[in-house]
Parts: sequence; C-alpha cells; structure tokens
Amino acid sequence: MDACSAQQQPLVALIGRTNVGKSALFNRLTTRHEALVGPQPGLTRDWKQGLCILRDGACCELLDTGGLDGHEDPIDALVAAHSRRVMQQAQLFLLVVDARTGPVAGDHAIAQEVRRLGRPVLLVANKAEGRDSLLVQASFAELGLGDAYPVSALHGQGLEALRCALQGFCLAGDADRGSQDEPRFAFVGRPNAGKSTMINALLGEERLLTSDVPGTTRDRILVPMTYRGRCLTLIDTAGMRRRSRVQGGVEELSVSQAIVSVNQADVVVVVVDAADGITEQDTRLASLALRRGAGVVFALSKTDLLATRTDQRRVMEELRFHAPALAFCPVVCTAAQRRHGLGALMQQVMQVADAVRADLPTAELTRIMAQAVAEHPPPLQLGGRRIKPRYAHQGGRRPLCVVIHGQGVEELDPAYQRYLTSRFRQSLGLPGAALQLALRSR
Repeated sequence: MDACSAQQQPLVALIGRTNVGKSALFNRLTTRHEALVGPQPGLTRDWKQGLCILRDGACCELLDTGGLDGHEDPIDALVAAHSRRVMQQAQLFLLVVDARTGPVAGDHAIAQEVRRLGRPVLLVANKAEGRDSLLVQASFAELGLGDAYPVSALHGQGLEALRCALQGFCLAGDADRGSQDEPRFAFVGRPNAGKSTMINALLGEERLLTSDVPGTTRDRILVPMTYRGRCLTLIDTAGMRRRSRVQGGVEELSVSQAIVSVNQADVVVVVVDAADGITEQDTRLASLALRRGAGVVFALSKTDLLATRTDQRRVMEELRFHAPALAFCPVVCTAAQRRHGLGALMQQVMQVADAVRADLPTAELTRIMAQAVAEHPPPLQLGGRRIKPRYAHQGGRRPLCVVIHGQGVEELDPAYQRYLTSRFRQSLGLPGAALQLALRSR
C-alpha cells in the first residue's frame, strides 16, 4: 500500500506564517475552493494538495501547508513540523507574506530556512489590494528573495503575473488528473477516533497530522494511493460530534466539509474507538452514508488497548444490538499503531467498493426474487388477493436500486420488502452496500 506514484507535475509548496492567506491563494490557483479560509489564524493544519492548471498545457501540484510560526501551542508546533516535512518534497516554494504588515521577524526566519534548502522561491505579497505595487515590492526587498508578486487572493488581483512566473517552473503535462473511476474512501467518525492515524498506517508514512488532542484534523484531505496496482483516493475528515454539541466557526465549517466527503465517497469507513464502543453518533454517520448511496464499513480502532478478545466481540455485538438495520455492514478490528488488521480492512473496503458499483443482471435478479417468493410468499391482502412479483431488474446505482414489477407489488409491506432486500444482498454478495427497492405494479 503505497502513495500513488502517478503524479508527474512538479510540487509547489505554499509556505509562510499563519493567517497570511496561503489557503485563500491555494483556492484561487486551483479553482477548487477546498481549503478552509477565515479570519482565525491557524485554520490549516494538514497540508492539502490540488492541481494548478496554467497556459499551454503546463500544470503543477500545489501543496497548501500550515503556518510555520507556531510555538505557543503544542498543536501549532506539530503543524509547523509537519509543514517542514512537506517542504522537503517540494521543488518550488511560494513564500506568502502579508503586504499590510510588511516584513516581520517570522518572514525573515522563513526566508533564511528556504535559502538553506537551496530551492527556487517566488515571494508572494498577499492582501495587497489598494496598495502601490512598487512600494510593496520595495518593502520586501530586504528579504533577499527577489521582487515580490503583489496579489490579493481575496479579490483575485495580480494573479496573472504570478501564474506566468509559475509557468516557467512547470513542465507541460496532462491536465486531466486521475480517473473518475478511481474509488474514493472517506474515513469518518467522532473526534480522536483514530482516522488520521489509520490512514497514515495504510500509507506507511506520516502523511497526516496526528495528536491526542481532539479536533486536530480540520480540513478534508484527499490522499491518493495504490492498492494491489489499483489507484484510489483516501479522504480524511474532521471528527463529527452530535449536532447539538457542534460549535460555530471552524468546527461547523469542518463538519460541512466532512459531509461533502460522505457525498463524494464510494465507501465510508466509520472509525470507532474500540475503548468507547459503538455510539449513537457512529450509527447516525453510517445511516447518513447509506442514504447518500455509499457503502459502509465499520473499523474498530485501537483494539490493542482492549484487554481481551472478549472485549472486541462485545463491541461488535453492541453494534448488532443497537443497530440491527446495519447488520449487513462489515466490522473490522484494527490497531493502526501496530499495523494490525489493515490488510483485512483494505480487502473489505475494496469488496464493498465493488459491491457499490456492481452490475446486476436481470436474469439473476429475477431468479433470486422468484426463489425468495417461492420459499416465503407475500402475505394475502384483504379479500384474499395474492401479490405476484413477476420480474426484477437494476434501476440505478448510488444507491443500488432493484426494480420489481408485478401484480400489486406496490402494496408489499415494509417487512416483506426488507426480506427481499436481504435475499438480494446475500445472494449477490453485496456486503455494506446500500440497496433499495422500487415497486412497479402492472
């Protein structure tokens, strides 16, 4: 399980102090608007990656990083250390500074660090709206990094010159990045359940920022990787608490992005801290994913901290007891720190991904339905009428839909519909996949 090696474009890292507008510039250059932006300093923690398409077929991969000036808070120090690891991979730096404040001690320190690395750098003076460009350039000349590019990421000003400068460092390449057929797996769960640690273990590297402090992850992070020769994307999300406990501002934005990830995922991995057990919030997240048409896998994390295997079985039984409607969703025990259960998790997730995208032959669906009806006919209706299902076919995906035609089938009661759904899922081998019935009477 390695990081996907399909990327051929040069890596360009946006670096700088906190709250200078790196994420806003990232959104402008990638036109994706995926990075969180706001007036609060330190919003970005994990680095984000996005494609910047330039003229004449040139493009590059932009890396949005956290601020490099955090020393007061342990999380800020972790963010800065994580950003420095990212800098080792980049071939070009965009050092973003604040045109309103002018050069400060933090800018000088970062400039010295960049010079030690010996990589090319473009100095970008953000928040330069309403300011004279020559004066802005003169004020930052003392950094010794060449003329600054005055821009306003907020208003989209001055970006053309920056794009032209970027183009000089970028190789012409294919702007079509990645296939839409590549499956996406979103890791969701409550804060501090171990989502980022699990993804790092799957990748075999410290790609995502992790700590014991709940709420470390804020953005949704898309991470490409390959598994047995197959390219796919892992999506890390912020922890989601019950709506009544969600505070405004950053947490509300983070939860909104996590929900977007659920909407875009083929499979949602609900990460559950085994020590806490299955909670109502975990089952709500799974139900949300199923309603949006994704498959669901439960991943019990930190099972190495449980005393015995009996405790593991207890947690799994809790899921079956509290949410019997989710009994078809696989449950995998993992211990990311020890790399236990990761192979089983990926194997299960890939099976669910294939189930979500399955083609269901009409002949097979009709055979399964006929056998189920023969073994357990629908109950008689008022007046002694018997409902008679005739044939079934696939009606769509996300969620998988089976359309049943026949005499009076629209009157099938919910219990019998659940019976038929279960038979289809078991016979076709569709673990963890959402499956709906559509009834059409003749």
